[in-house]
Amino acid sequence: MGEGPQAAQLVALKVMRLARPKFSEISSFPMDPVDPTGFPRKIEAALCKRDGEKRHDVPIGEYLMAPQMFENIYLGETFTFYVNCVNESDQKVTDVSVKCDLQTNSQRVTLPSNIHDAVLEARTCSGQVISHEVKEIGQHILICSVNYKTLSDEKMYFRKFFKFPVGKPFDVKTKFYNAENSDVFLEAQIENTATVAMVLERVELEPSSSYSVANISSWFVST
Repeated sequence: MGEGPQAAQLVALKVMRLARPKFSEISSFPMDPVDPTGFPRKIEAALCKRDGEKRHDVPIGEYLMAPQMFENIYLGETFTFYVNCVNESDQKVTDVSVKCDLQTNSQRVTLPSNIHDAVLEARTCSGQVISHEVKEIGQHILICSVNYKTLSDEKMYFRKFFKFPVGKPFDVKTKFYNAENSDVFLEAQIENTATVAMVLERVELEPSSSYSVANISSWFVST
């Protein structure tokens, strides 16, 4: 026998990744500030009136813009997202609990959640921000499970899945050179394999117990 139709859910779950905003990009207008005709200034004034910017001689505007799409996530990055549990019905629900798991290629990690046994009045919501440091590359699945009870004491349950890949931001290639005095020279080539520019704050070599390392940058003194 087939299963009967499932009851409609009273609660909805909304998940949004949080990312830093960026300065909006604008079409810069090169102009001569000492042009005696004043024509470039008039064009710039018209552009500023259209988009609200104060100047158009630089390609970056003064306003911040929220991310418009799910951007790439790279190894070592902190994945931060907002989980919002919304009661879309006209009745109160109780014992609302949200569980979030992150499934990788090798393990399943339970993320901390503060929504436990909550009570949601009609048309209200409860949410929290969750952060997790990504330590594996490959496909990731965010699994969000919701449990709650209706006024008739009926237990309700549903899950949502969100898939996203984690990429490798850098590729490191090494070469070893053996000198006649038994010194070992290591050359490291760091390649940015991401689709965006990266800023290296620090690059360090951590040798094993049998070796010592000297940074050759300290050998050069600027004059």
